[in-house]
Amino acid sequence: MMRSMSSSSSNARRVGSIKPGRGRVLISSALPKMHKVVSAVVATSGAAVSSPLAAQAAATPSLRNLLYSVLAGGTVLFALFGAVSIVAQFDPVNRK
Repeated sequence: MMRSMSSSSSNARRVGSIKPGRGRVLISSALPKMHKVVSAVVATSGAAVSSPLAAQAAATPSLRNLLYSVLAGGTVLFALFGAVSIVAQFDPVNRK
C-alpha cells in the first residue's frame, strides 16, 4: 500500500510541472475573430446611420421642450452646487 501511495504522489508532482517549449500561443487565433467582430460592428453602425429614417428625423416641439427642460434643470443644479461650494470656502467649519 505504501508503494502505491508514493507512486501516486510522484505522479501528482509530474503533472503539475511545466516543461519549457511545450506551451501554445492562443492569442494568435483570437485576433482574426476580433477583426471580424470589429468589421461587423462598423458595417452595422454605418448602415444604421445612413438609414433614411435617421436622416429625416426631425425635432418635434415636445422633444425640444424636453431637451430645454433637462438643460434648465442642469443649469439650476450647477448653480446650486456652485453656490454651496463658494459658501463653504468662505465659512470653514472648525471642529475640535
